[in-house]
Amino acid sequence: MRESIKNNLSRVVLATWLFVIVIVSACFTAVLSSMMTVQRLQASEIDIEYLQRTNATVGCDGNSFIKGYLVNVLNFKQENIKSINSINDYPENFQREEIKAAFFVDPHAKVFLATYCDGYTKAGDSFKLGGFGFVFQQGSPFVTDISEAILKVIQSGEINTLEKQMLSFSNCSSSVGISDDPSLGYEPFSGLFLISGGISSAALLITIARLLKRRQPITGFIQASLISTRVCRWASLLLILCYARFGCQFFRESFNRRTKDQMNVSDAQEANLMGIELARNHNI
Repeated sequence: MRESIKNNLSRVVLATWLFVIVIVSACFTAVLSSMMTVQRLQASEIDIEYLQRTNATVGCDGNSFIKGYLVNVLNFKQENIKSINSINDYPENFQREEIKAAFFVDPHAKVFLATYCDGYTKAGDSFKLGGFGFVFQQGSPFVTDISEAILKVIQSGEINTLEKQMLSFSNCSSSVGISDDPSLGYEPFSGLFLISGGISSAALLITIARLLKRRQPITGFIQASLISTRVCRWASLLLILCYARFGCQFFRESFNRRTKDQMNVSDAQEANLMGIELARNHNI
């Protein structure tokens, strides 16, 4: 049969720890469910078909070839394209919801994402449209040297190192957004554990105080025994110190006195014997 808990302190401690167990188990169950069944929340990718179907307004650099590529190749409507002159103007247009997406050349896209990484991401496919080039006068001796230098920088990987150094000015963390690690540690429950531990400690101290109060005669006897033991120890120590300091001289004097008394008694006995013998001889 199950026994009921009669002590109120035990009930308080048990209720506290049951509450802690319920909270912790519920949190870990939710995390485990999200790990096993729920897909990770990711930034929604908007493709070109969605933008064209919804007649969304997109932004691009009006002075580049991108605007013509959007109209002639990707079939965007002219009225759905907004020309933006500076990279720093794109966040304001996004916040005002004047544009739904932006098209950049690859170097500008890397600079924009490195500067405004919070809330923005690269979505969709990239289109290979060639790249930047350099022009020299026909027959210039710099063409061969610069081409070899650029090829050497690309093959050695130095171009990637320079790109990382150029884009490392951003203070944005790569962990912005949803964390890839769904694990749950003990840090969120530290306050809960401290409260439950404090309640348990208080209940323990109250229980000990009650036990000591109920068994006060026993504790008094124990205290008296300890006190008497201490008194005996101090008295013994005091006697040892007195003996070490005065005992030897005192016992020597008493021994000398006893020997002198014994000698006097023996002399008196001998004198009495001599007197008795003289009296006997005289009587004879």
